[in-house]
Amino acid sequence: MPKHITVSTEDRVAVVSLNRPEVHNAFNAAMIAEVTEAFGTLAGDAALLAVVLEGAGPSFCAGGDLN
Repeated sequence: MPKHITVSTEDRVAVVSLNRPEVHNAFNAAMIAEVTEAFGTLAGDAALLAVVLEGAGPSFCAGGDLN
């Protein structure tokens, strides 16, 4: 179960949400692994028409987590 992202699917559209709003969704190694796995799984779903990538909270993504 992903800790740093959420994935939902509705009406043939998948939504992957970066879910670390406390650090403006900055990428760390765990989040990168979760996003990579999610997109690999979604790539195999021929029923999907689109995949949306979004960020939870007020920021999409701050980039790399320097901490």
